[in-house]
Amino acid sequence: VYVGKFGDIYYKEEAFAIIKSAFDFFGASFFMIILSPQNKQEILDALEKSGVPISRVFVDCVPHPEIPNYLSASDFAISFVKPANCRKFCSPIKDGEYWAVGLPIFMTEDIGDDSDIVKANEISGYIFNHDFSDLNKGFAHMQKIISSDSHAETINKNRAIAAEYRNFSIADQMYKTILG
Repeated sequence: VYVGKFGDIYYKEEAFAIIKSAFDFFGASFFMIILSPQNKQEILDALEKSGVPISRVFVDCVPHPEIPNYLSASDFAISFVKPANCRKFCSPIKDGEYWAVGLPIFMTEDIGDDSDIVKANEISGYIFNHDFSDLNKGFAHMQKIISSDSHAETINKNRAIAAEYRNFSIADQMYKTILG
């Protein structure tokens, strides 16, 4: 699953190439869910141009309260936030939402604390290289996570990661510290 936009702070052409690589790696069993506020037909056209079998992709814009239903139907999530110096201080809400339902995240490095969290917790996802040279290695890692006999335990551990690092009490404490 991918929840978000394409372009600007997110990968665009690269995102569609990564999705195509996922289809190539996982084969006929792979199905992609894309939830985006952007034009559905433009996304489908970009997927088709990238060689993605659009019959195995669901693209829609859904109300925010419905997003957890789609996340729960997924095995892993992709975060297409592009690395940049300022993104080292970024905290994508979508990553916390992914972990909250137990999903491991396939993402690049230097995205706030999230990249470090993934590096420290093997079951929380995979950090792929900026040059995309290790996508298949990353997909193999994701396959290992989702096909493990302890997958239910993995889901619970990822939920715990969300509770620890995306807990509202963290923001509450920061506001109290800063504002007094």
